[in-house]
Amino acid sequence: MQKCKTCKHWSQSTNWDYKGAINDGICLRLPGDKMIIKLRTGWDGGYVDLIETEEDFGCTLHEKK
Repeated sequence: MQKCKTCKHWSQSTNWDYKGAINDGICLRLPGDKMIIKLRTGWDGGYVDLIETEEDFGCTLHEKK
């Protein structure tokens, strides 16, 4: 299975090294015109409320590092 961590377009942004850790990263090619991200924000911070994609969304940009 193709995963972000093996894709050349993905840049790891955390460096957790304990057993079972899953690191975060940023996709440099994720098409912003194919998704909507709605945030809930306030004085104390915020969170992602919804991520909406079109029905044909799928990562076809995977390329080995």
